[in-house]
Parts: sequence; structure tokens; C-alpha cells
Amino acid sequence: MKIPEWVSTIKFLCFDLDGTLFKNVKEAWNAIQQQIYATVIRQRNLSLQEAEDYVRQRYSVLGSSTKVLNELGIDGEEFFVKAFKKIELNKLISKDEKIVRLISSLKKKYKVGMISNTHRSIAKKKLEAIGLSLKTFNPLITTYELDVYKPDPAPFLKALEISGCPPEESVYIGDSIETDIMGAKAVGIKTILVWSKSPEADLSIPTIYKLADIF
Repeated sequence: MKIPEWVSTIKFLCFDLDGTLFKNVKEAWNAIQQQIYATVIRQRNLSLQEAEDYVRQRYSVLGSSTKVLNELGIDGEEFFVKAFKKIELNKLISKDEKIVRLISSLKKKYKVGMISNTHRSIAKKKLEAIGLSLKTFNPLITTYELDVYKPDPAPFLKALEISGCPPEESVYIGDSIETDIMGAKAVGIKTILVWSKSPEADLSIPTIYKLADIF
């Protein structure tokens, strides 16, 4: 793999959480989805199939399950906090020593931050399940606190402000083209797509562990 020249200018590495630092766990997401569907069924008096179709359609427009719930008059943030309290993530997400070593190594040479479309308490549970903590990342931006969600530029700009690094010296690492790659590119941040490949990203790598060969 040829390493781009811009890598040598990077001082700040900023990560997405879900699907990036760990692959999304189907069982956990299915449990959350069932809670969403049950809520929509009660709210709109729909059948299960109608609720599934409604959630998919509104998600395609709004880009966020939280926004879908908010649109229904339900506090999406509160919903997800309660929903994740019911799930024992440490039984679904395994500790990842390779990720722990990777992040530890990167922190010796770079500023390392995170932006996640979630609540801080949920991010805490997920990070602890893989062997990291909230303190691992600085800045750590959870978009619920800003009341705006990726790909909105606000979380990315906030991370740059706190890090003290300009966008040309920063890279955002994520698994979603729409929310991670396009959101970061919109404010001039370099991008790395993990676990897949796309021409939209400045660099694509097959696994997050490949970062060790780049930085």
C-alpha cells in the first residue's frame, strides 16, 4: 500500500466509534431496533411491518434514528440512553487488545480524538467493552451534547477547535461514507475509510489495524 504524502503532515487523528473501533454487533442493534419499532407501533398505531417501513423511510431522509424518534415527539436521546441500559454490551462486544495497543501507540505521536453520534454514557459503555475509556480520547465529542449530528460540520469544527489543529493537519477515520467521510471532507479534514473502499475517501484501508502501517 502506497502511503500518501499528506500523512506526514498529520498531527491530529480523530475517530468515529460505532463500526470503526469495533464492528457493529448485530445482536445489540437488533435489540435496539425492536425497541424502536415497539415505540413507533405504540405512537402511530401501526403493524410491525408498517413500523419497520416507516422507520426505514424516515431514516433515509433524516439520516439518524434519534431524529426519527424526535420527529415523533419522543426524546431520541433519552430513548437511546434507556435502551442501552437494558443491554449488557460487555457480553456482546469483546475486549480488543489490538485496538488498545494501536490507540496507545498513536497517542505517543499524535493528538487522538473522537466524534460519535451518540450520548456520552453510551460511548462510555462501548469503549469500556473494547478496553478503552472516555479519557483515552481528547477531544471526545458526543453529538448529543451539541444537538447536531454528523455529517453536520459543527462536531468536526468543535473537534478542530479543541485540538488546536487546522483541518489540513487532521484526519478523520470512520466507516460511513455519508456521515464520516463526507462530513469531515466538508470542513477540509483528510479522511480514511476503514473496513471498506470508496473513492470518496482520501484513503481506504481494509481494517482499522492497518493504521499501524500508516502512522
